[in-house]
Amino acid sequence: MLAPVLFATLIALAPLSPPAPSPVPTTLPFIFHGVVSPICSAMQSAIMPIGYVSKVNDAAIRAMAASTRKFLRNVGSGDSHSAVNSLYGPAALLAASRVDAVAQQIFENVTREDGYMNQSRKATPVGRDAKLDALRRRAQDLIDVQLALANKYEDFASNYLDNQGMGDMTTETPFLPTETNNNQSNLTSFETMLSGQVLKNTYALAGGTRKAPYRTFKSAGDLIRYGTSGELTHGLHAEELAFSLAIIGAFNECRGTKFTVEPPSG
Repeated sequence: MLAPVLFATLIALAPLSPPAPSPVPTTLPFIFHGVVSPICSAMQSAIMPIGYVSKVNDAAIRAMAASTRKFLRNVGSGDSHSAVNSLYGPAALLAASRVDAVAQQIFENVTREDGYMNQSRKATPVGRDAKLDALRRRAQDLIDVQLALANKYEDFASNYLDNQGMGDMTTETPFLPTETNNNQSNLTSFETMLSGQVLKNTYALAGGTRKAPYRTFKSAGDLIRYGTSGELTHGLHAEELAFSLAIIGAFNECRGTKFTVEPPSG
């Protein structure tokens, strides 16, 4: 019923006769010659597209954090006697698989962002415009931190998924009666080690250390090299804010200087 009603409404609102054409001007308008600066051109061709993709990446990172929280809520919910197998309940497996899939999407988006950056550097090589170079460095820092955080999530998901079945392999190994105590002790140690390895940094990726004290890094490169998962998450928010402020500054500059009037030649 809805479609016919909408169609009837459009017919009712349509003019009964086509509107009269506007009169054709008898004189041609004066054509202004514009000058486009490198930073304003890059805003349209690279920086703003990177901003759009980064916004998608930010939502994807939040989705991975939510999936990681779901993973932690469901760890140990599987019907298993093994400490390792208790990590691999159906809900936990599904959550980790979701993290892995979203991380792959971010990697594809980062490749797209790198393409925009390469096009910008080709159009205006590094060193030709200082303001554009600074803006591109800010964009590159954001891209790099997003990639580093996505790698952290992917490391968790791939490590978890790659070790699926380790519990079955260990618990199904036959032991001789005289070896039971030693082997059981070794198995317990192995399961504890594997569980710790799988869950390493997981709480930080889930946002569990948001209130922890964070170190100050001199650059995005230092943050990527030395920062923890929680520090990367915190640092990403700072990079997003700095990038947004840089875009606003460039936009305000371009709005006033992108087009300048020049007298016609001749």
